[in-house]
Amino acid sequence: YQRRVHGDTSYANLTRFPALLDTKLIINNNPNLLEMVYSHRVDQLDEILQATTQLKILNIQKPFNKLHELPQSLYSLTQLEELNIVASSIETIHDNIQNLKRLNRFRIVVVNITELNPIIGTLPIQQFSAIDCRRLIRVPNFVQNKVEDIFLFNTNIRYIPDGVCNSPLRIFSVINSKISISTLFNLTNCTQLRLFSINGNQLNYLPELNSYYLDDIDISYNNFTSIPEWIIIRDDRIRKLNVQGNPLVLPENVLCKTEIIISKEMSCPCHTRIDPCQSSVCCKPIR
Repeated sequence: YQRRVHGDTSYANLTRFPALLDTKLIINNNPNLLEMVYSHRVDQLDEILQATTQLKILNIQKPFNKLHELPQSLYSLTQLEELNIVASSIETIHDNIQNLKRLNRFRIVVVNITELNPIIGTLPIQQFSAIDCRRLIRVPNFVQNKVEDIFLFNTNIRYIPDGVCNSPLRIFSVINSKISISTLFNLTNCTQLRLFSINGNQLNYLPELNSYYLDDIDISYNNFTSIPEWIIIRDDRIRKLNVQGNPLVLPENVLCKTEIIISKEMSCPCHTRIDPCQSSVCCKPIR
């Protein structure tokens, strides 16, 4: 397969190619490349990006290198729609990111940043993800109000900008972070919300989320002693509720149409039963 690439120039119209050892050769023969996963030498990245001006999706996967900042050529990729960065040494993102006016999916993994450049919030971001960014304390204020999905895992983020409630937010997943109750109040009027997860945030209160479409809730590994009343009232609309890892005492016959996940080993698919659930681990009070 590698030999075929070296000996055949008919790849000039290739739009997607996996990472190979001789990346420069492939790029030079394919200026119209649309998607690239780069995990090779840092000193070649700037030159390679200069030759791929039509890129729409870029994945930079260098978690253990000395890449302290993104190359300037990246900010000239005006067609870029998705940017994924896995690079633990990056500490800043340049103001020139404002040139990426089509960027709508932005994902950072193991990035050594405390606060992202606020200019990112001016871009038409629809999906934002931060994973294992333990120094990150703040999410940009997405002023275009287009963000649909927020994924945060192992961060130091406590607050989400108030403006997120003006976005068509569908997924809010904040796991093993330090999200505050006051931030959750900013989500109460996100009317398009479908999935809500605050796994592992040491919370004991959840304000009512006023989305008709919300049917998947995960409040596992917090400090809840009871299921919020508004969730019980919506028994007929909520499909799944994960409460494992909480010091819960469940009232009798609660949520008989909702699948309640009590632990990794057991769940109660109450919605499959006509009569109230008879499970001793779910809808019966704990003694």
